[in-house]
Amino acid sequence: FLPLLRNGEETRVARFQTFLLTDEAPMKSTDLKRIETHLQKTFGATSIALKPRPKVTDSAEVYVGDEFVGVVFEDEDEDGSFMFEMAILAEDLAAD
Repeated sequence: FLPLLRNGEETRVARFQTFLLTDEAPMKSTDLKRIETHLQKTFGATSIALKPRPKVTDSAEVYVGDEFVGVVFEDEDEDGSFMFEMAILAEDLAAD
């Protein structure tokens, strides 16, 4: 979809379009806790936390402390499995 409105209204349109296209079931709180525990154990960091996303229920945001690091969502191809997606921006990489 192309944004139909200008001056900050585009964001609301994009969110609404995402809502219309998303037919996934909401992530269960029990799954969120299991995934959070798994990530904490895997990375050895108790500061990892999963938080429900505002307005989108089929995924959760991943934080390390107060910093947003990625998104977890259910794997469409394998029931009971989840995907963790994390972007690494060039500006976040230290120059050697």
